[in-house]
Amino acid sequence: PLPVAGGHLFTTIQLSGLSGCGLDQNKVAWCWGNQQYGEIGTGTPPTPVAAMEPVQVAGGHHYSALTTESEHTCAVTTSGVAECWGNNKWGQSGSTGVGSFVTSPTAVGGSIMFTHVVAGQEHTCALTADGSAYCWGLNRYHQLGVSSGTSPCAADASAQCATEPLAVSGGLHFASLTAGRQHTCGLTADGHAYCWGRNAEGELGDGTEIDRASPTPVAGDVTFKAISGRDLVTCGLTSDGAIYCWGYNLSPYGGADVSCTIPNQPGSFTSCQPTPTQLSTTLAFQSIDMGSGQICGTADDGVLYCWGFNYHGALGDGTTQDRTAPTRVLRQP
Repeated sequence: PLPVAGGHLFTTIQLSGLSGCGLDQNKVAWCWGNQQYGEIGTGTPPTPVAAMEPVQVAGGHHYSALTTESEHTCAVTTSGVAECWGNNKWGQSGSTGVGSFVTSPTAVGGSIMFTHVVAGQEHTCALTADGSAYCWGLNRYHQLGVSSGTSPCAADASAQCATEPLAVSGGLHFASLTAGRQHTCGLTADGHAYCWGRNAEGELGDGTEIDRASPTPVAGDVTFKAISGRDLVTCGLTSDGAIYCWGYNLSPYGGADVSCTIPNQPGSFTSCQPTPTQLSTTLAFQSIDMGSGQICGTADDGVLYCWGFNYHGALGDGTTQDRTAPTRVLRQP
C-alpha cells in the first residue's frame, strides 16, 4: 500500500477497475484514474490520459454517499439528490442524453430523493429513506428489478433501458444495496439477502442459473449484516464475522469448486457456486469489500486481509501470487 497523492483526508472511498473516488471530511468529492468516459466528473472533455492524483469533482456539491463502476460514477447530495457522471450509453447515468458522456455531475431524472446509491457495470440502483429501491440503466438481464425497461435501448434496440429510476418490483424495503456486473442484491433490516438480474453463474445465490426480474431470496438460512457484490460474485458478512460467497470464480475467493454449466474463463481458478458457501478461515471479520477478482476484509483485530487474483499486486502482500485464503496486507515501514 502507498498513500494516495494530494494529502487529502477521506471519510469514504470507492474504487472501480480503472478509477477511484472519495469523499473528504467536508463531503466534497474527488476522483482520479481513467477519464475516458468522463467518470471522474471534472467537466472537461473525456480523454485517454488518466488523472494521476485526485481532482475535485465539478459543481461544488456536497455528498453523503458515493459509488463508482468501470465507466460511470454516482453520488447522493446531502439534500438527497442523486447525481451521476460518466458513460450514459445505456442510461446508467440517469439522464436523457443516452449514448453520450456526462462529464460533470448531473441530476438523475424523476425527482426522487435518495440516501444510498450503488453502480453496476451498465446500471445504477438507489434507496430512498424508507428503504424503497429504484434502478435505472440497462435491463437486459432484469438487473433493474423489473421485467422490462421503459424503452428499447438506443445502443441496442433488442434490449430494454430506463433513463429514469424505476421502482424495483416486489415492494421490499432494504437497509443496503450492492451491485455486480449485471445483477443487484439488497439486504433487509433483518439481515435477509435478496438478489435479482443475471444469474448464469449463480451470482444471485438462489441455487439456480435463472435470471430474476424481481428480488429473489438467497438460499439458506444465513442472515448477514453486510453484503458486497462485484463482477459475477456476491459475498455476505454475518454478525459473527463469517464470510459467505456465491457466484462465479469462487476458488480464489475461498469458495467451493463447482463446475459451471457454461465454459469457464481462462486461468487456474475457475468455479461456480449457486448458493452461499462459507470461506474457510479461523478469522472473524468486521467488514468486507470486493474488487475485480479480489476480496479484502478487516478482521476483528483491525488487520487488513485480501485474497483472490493478485495481478499487478492487487492483494498488497508484496507479491503477485494468487491467494485462496486471506493473506495479510503489508504495512509500510
